[in-house]
Amino acid sequence: MTPQEIFDFVCSKLAVQEKRAYEEDTCVYLASDRTMCAVGHILPELGLSEDQLKILQSCNGSVIKMIRNHSTLLPEWFIKNEILLYELQSVHDMTRDFSNKIDMAHKLKGLAMQSNLVFDEESFLRKAGL
Repeated sequence: MTPQEIFDFVCSKLAVQEKRAYEEDTCVYLASDRTMCAVGHILPELGLSEDQLKILQSCNGSVIKMIRNHSTLLPEWFIKNEILLYELQSVHDMTRDFSNKIDMAHKLKGLAMQSNLVFDEESFLRKAGL
């Protein structure tokens, strides 16, 4: 995946998600209620076994730790986009009120500008139901 494809994919998932993937006072890749964090949305797309996914999910929301400790399980494009994935994860983790999609769109727009990516704010808000 290219940086733009990663960004677009995660944005489309965050637009429709109603709350953070959160358990026991921390953000997680996959919560028991089936919500996912930003990076958590990508993990099922990697074609890994259930056991391999569990290994990655054990990193407790740290994409940096995931890449450092389990790079052999990850595709090259994932590793090359470590900073973008970290920043997308930060948008998820720092957005307390997932119903405020305008605030989330503002954060994603800033990230897009910083990363030289295109953010379709209108499409994001439409997917979010606004």
